[in-house]
Amino acid sequence: MGQRNNLQWDLPAEDSFLLNKAIYGVPDSVYRRRIDEFAQRLEVTHLLDKPIRNDEGKSITRLDLLESEGENFDEELARVQIEDRLREKIHEFGETLTGKERVIFEQRLLAEEPKTLQDIGDAEGVSRERVRQIEKRLIGKLREYLGKELGESVLEVYEPA
Repeated sequence: MGQRNNLQWDLPAEDSFLLNKAIYGVPDSVYRRRIDEFAQRLEVTHLLDKPIRNDEGKSITRLDLLESEGENFDEELARVQIEDRLREKIHEFGETLTGKERVIFEQRLLAEEPKTLQDIGDAEGVSRERVRQIEKRLIGKLREYLGKELGESVLEVYEPA
């Protein structure tokens, strides 16, 4: 058993991640997204293909390779998991919407470059003030939904400035 554990630690990080992917049946799309996200956030992309032995042949841990400048790995992992869950629940909430609420949700709240109140109002045949009112009500409904689904404490972490 010890030899198998040593083998996994002697593999480059990416190879051992692939091994775990196969063992736990992680889908390719989920695996690639998570690996890319972790590597980018932790700034360790250049280490993924490096063997886990130093120049003198001595074993070192992967944690020895990570230079912690910010959050530690556990905190980063927890934050990423919360963000994934939050995105999932926001998407589920959006699926329940129809009509103007759905348009405003997609074109204002989720869009990289949100449309103006006026643009949406013109397209939907209502005033920009009415779009603003619907948006405000929609944000309240979203907060309530997320509070029920994820708990109020999660929302406090993401309180708007």
